[in-house]
Amino acid sequence: MSRTPRRAVALMAVGALAVVPLVGLSPTSATAAGAAQPLVCPPGMAASGKTVGERAQERKAADPAFRDLLRSLDDESAGAGGVCSPIREPEPFHELAAMQAERNVISAGPLGHTPAGAVRAALAGKQAATAAAPTVPGAQGTFTPLGTTPLLSDVEEYPSTNGSGLADLAGRVDTFAYDDVNRRLFAAPGTGGVWLSTDLGESWRSVGESMPYQSVGAVTWSPDGNPADGTLLVVSGEASAGGNVYTGIGAFYSTDSGRTWRQSAGVPDGLMGFDIEVDPTDPKVVYAATSQGLFRSADAGRTYANVNLPTGDCAGITGYGNICMNANWVTDVEVQEPGGTTDVEGGAVLAVVGYRAGTLPYPGTDTPQSPQNGLYRSDTGAVGSFTYLDDIYALEDGVAAGFAPQRRVGRTELGSARGPEQDHGYLYAIVQDAVLFSGGLNAVEAFDPTVLTGAVPNNTALNGIFVSPDFGLSWMRMADEIELQSPLTESALIGTFQATLYAPGIQSWYNMWIKPDPTTATAAGVPTRLVFGLEEVWESRLSGTPQDGLTQSAEPASFKVIGPYFADEACLALSLGLPVCPTTQTRAGVTTTHPDQQGGIWVPGDDGGVTLVVGHDGGVNTQTAAAGEALSKEKWGRGSQNGFNTLLPYHVAPAKDGTVWYGLQDNGSGKIEPGGRQIMAYGGDGFYVAVDPDDSEIAYSEHTTADMRVTQDGGRTWTSIAPPVSLPSFGNPFVMDRTDPEHLMTAGPEVVQRTAGPAGDWVEVFNIDEEGQPARQMSSVELYDGNAYVGYCQFCDIVNKNGDDGQIFQSGLATNVGGEEEPEKGSSAGWHHAAAEGLPDRYITSIKADPTNPRTIYVTLSGYANRQWWPVGSFNDKNPNVGEGHVFKSTDAGETFTDISGSLPDVPARWVEYNRGQLLVGTDVGVFLSNNTSGQRWAALEGLPNVPVTSLANVPGKPNEVVLSTFGRGVYTYTFSARAGASTPVTGPAAPARPSTGRLPATGLGVTAAAVGVLALLGGLAVRRRLTP
Repeated sequence: MSRTPRRAVALMAVGALAVVPLVGLSPTSATAAGAAQPLVCPPGMAASGKTVGERAQERKAADPAFRDLLRSLDDESAGAGGVCSPIREPEPFHELAAMQAERNVISAGPLGHTPAGAVRAALAGKQAATAAAPTVPGAQGTFTPLGTTPLLSDVEEYPSTNGSGLADLAGRVDTFAYDDVNRRLFAAPGTGGVWLSTDLGESWRSVGESMPYQSVGAVTWSPDGNPADGTLLVVSGEASAGGNVYTGIGAFYSTDSGRTWRQSAGVPDGLMGFDIEVDPTDPKVVYAATSQGLFRSADAGRTYANVNLPTGDCAGITGYGNICMNANWVTDVEVQEPGGTTDVEGGAVLAVVGYRAGTLPYPGTDTPQSPQNGLYRSDTGAVGSFTYLDDIYALEDGVAAGFAPQRRVGRTELGSARGPEQDHGYLYAIVQDAVLFSGGLNAVEAFDPTVLTGAVPNNTALNGIFVSPDFGLSWMRMADEIELQSPLTESALIGTFQATLYAPGIQSWYNMWIKPDPTTATAAGVPTRLVFGLEEVWESRLSGTPQDGLTQSAEPASFKVIGPYFADEACLALSLGLPVCPTTQTRAGVTTTHPDQQGGIWVPGDDGGVTLVVGHDGGVNTQTAAAGEALSKEKWGRGSQNGFNTLLPYHVAPAKDGTVWYGLQDNGSGKIEPGGRQIMAYGGDGFYVAVDPDDSEIAYSEHTTADMRVTQDGGRTWTSIAPPVSLPSFGNPFVMDRTDPEHLMTAGPEVVQRTAGPAGDWVEVFNIDEEGQPARQMSSVELYDGNAYVGYCQFCDIVNKNGDDGQIFQSGLATNVGGEEEPEKGSSAGWHHAAAEGLPDRYITSIKADPTNPRTIYVTLSGYANRQWWPVGSFNDKNPNVGEGHVFKSTDAGETFTDISGSLPDVPARWVEYNRGQLLVGTDVGVFLSNNTSGQRWAALEGLPNVPVTSLANVPGKPNEVVLSTFGRGVYTYTFSARAGASTPVTGPAAPARPSTGRLPATGLGVTAAAVGVLALLGGLAVRRRLTP
């Protein structure tokens, strides 16, 4: 079938259905007296005046078939004060690109380049700082995890989240492995290490505590070794290619089920681990697919060698300081299973090079970033034996025969037939489209994150689904991106979402996977059930149909959604009284999977049945089907999160009564109650939060792009208080005055404050932009007793700027302290730009005013690169003031600064907190405590898992306690050990058991489990909901 007719059919069908979910958006806009009625939104939806403006931009880029429809619907609802928009919706690329630029600007280190030993040097520095703990007051305290339940998103008294179809949630889970000898399921939740379940996800426990680094890209299991344990193998470095990705420090293996871990040799630091696979013909042979090439081990993961895929002039070249740094992104690898209906020998290897932007040139050059994306095959997998499959690609778009055209091949995931009654030549691929990705903004990588206007002209980044009957030698298209937009698919994204540029596959560069069911096949061995993940979980639509491409290429819709984006009452049609959502075909009361599917695995049962396990931005869901039984939208249960402590908070705010509020990646804003129950109170992506220390019912949270809200009843209801700022960050910092809970401040270029809490309004007090200067972007804010500081940057995204044209990263500081007038709340008095002499030009991650003298401030710095694989000092970076150090002090309101980093490891710092004459600093390798405010001596605090620390906050009324957010292991409290002269005795729960000690044999460096966390600077196309991105 040609592409044009299919597109026309899909657009006509969606154009009609788009009206259905939008009907409920627009209650009567005015009363008889002409007064506008408030816009009342159903569960999972929120009114936002900002959405109207954003929608206007979307209309300009939308398909002409939708423009008039969108305009009429938006005009109708405008009189009611805005548009109801789903809290959880896929992000358009401009927002995700902004998130990538912002979050990873925070992660890059201040190195002129990234030498292979940079992270290990940081770990050595941390080890030395651990030894200093006895000499630093309070440094021998205890960490205690907060939160005793999964994150609950269906608590009845919280209508903003209840009714969306989600129930029990945890942090993002990226990959799985199954030990079929001992029936154990392993999961790798991003920066949360490795977890084990012996009951197919009913409960989990960590087995990665002793790894010297918790950022894991992929995990697998080999039967090599003693039968009770085998060998557990991981390649480190998150593989989502989304926001807040932390790259790795090579590969590791364990021969005792995770009790101890050892470093593998041969896999370089600083990469992302996309997959790790064991050769089913030889348990000692292992392949690791990474962002710097494909690596092979012949000794069960002890050592690896680069197989040197023949990617032209970039073959075998690793590292970031060269034009080949994006040319060897191996996003997946499959090893052929022996046997099956054709009794193949097995052991053949197919790898895919799939950098998401393909041949898009580096900014300011004609050099393609990845000149030879595509498929590479070897019969043996030996080093030097791979060939580039140059004759498999379709010669033009829209034809069924062949793989995706080579210029369109982007990130690609693979899945092969492995069942004993299947033909093991069958291989499946899901392909992200590099052209659509790069065309999203005409030049996707050339994007200015300070200008959040427009949207992606392409409403998807997906190319299609493909099948090969001969393990990669020939291919046929099963479905393209247009087919997946058909109403027959029952996707929750058709209609409104599709019309507004959110179609299936919009985030395929960030999350996707594909796997055939190993238990179903035709008599000839062709798999008959194929499942894949995008934003939703998809399944082949016709039960028992051979998944060979012949039937699928002629069908108008070959696949359907079985894990929709939303369920329960979130469908607007249900709020209108209809019994079934017409788009997803689900009923009220039904749960679904959290959006953004990261990984999946099939686990066959003894009775012929099978369990599907899926990982996503909300943790894990499982579904079991008996032999011959179909999968269902209605059998996902509450979620399989028991035992997980893997949430990804950006920021925390504690109150005196023990309540802790937080903002979470892709899991909204919520709170931990004093008893440990965790509640999602508002959906989507959550970022910064604040709470009245004397009344935890009054709290503030933020959705994307400064979409702030306030609650006065503990999160049961919310009121929008979006500040009038023109160019907010995707995750826009705001702050509550530590001496006045009704005084808040945030900024875009405009610095705005409110002085009457929930009842007040915003007033502009300053503008950080200056005439004749490029646009600036706020990065951090501080407010103490009316004394205000704002950190900012310009040319924040150096990757997309041409340094030769003077587009060089710069940072700065604005304040109302030390000016011509005394500071005054809600006033422009005293505001000016501080000189900031001595402060390097890197991203200002946090500012803290000394409560004893607000002219004294402490500032933390990270780097600024917005791609983990594109660090500071690499391509086109002309910054002359990178400098050194991560913690700086000023005693003259920011006019001059002194580096007080001292013995701190050379690693990005994310947060600084002042506590009774000492400083706590959260970094990418843990928390450090100083002996004074001059950084004379720093001690690493032990007892915390090896994860980045994103924020710290003193507990009001408890000077011996701080609360901290860790990106991958949730929220902790730290209780100081006794400090001489302390006015309050140390109290708190008993210390948890300390993790065992890990070691990096390659360097002889002993590292405690609290010793890692490591930097990372990837991009992060995070996710807004989730809108995680």
